[in-house]
Amino acid sequence: MNRIEDAVYDLKQLDNMRAIPVIYERYGKKLYAYTVVNCNLTEGEAWDLIYKTLYSVVDSYHNREFDTEDKFHSFIFKIFIDYLIVHYRQTYKEFEWKSIIASLIK
Repeated sequence: MNRIEDAVYDLKQLDNMRAIPVIYERYGKKLYAYTVVNCNLTEGEAWDLIYKTLYSVVDSYHNREFDTEDKFHSFIFKIFIDYLIVHYRQTYKEFEWKSIIASLIK
């Protein structure tokens, strides 16, 4: 095994609660920076999506094999983007209903 495979393997040796801080240290700040630069979210919304992502990764990465750290990073980022899409759909839907109700009240 090379160093990158070792890093992912070492994560798999941890229980879920001990793996979360390790994954957060490696990827949480990168996801936050991406969110701040590219998305129009509040800080709370951004961290909510990041924590959902981290818990989802910890729940599912044990069943997968990653050849490189980049593939593991892509796996995390894909989960994050999925949560981001769901967030936007829910926000847009909520905004749409609020604007419809507001227009009916006027």
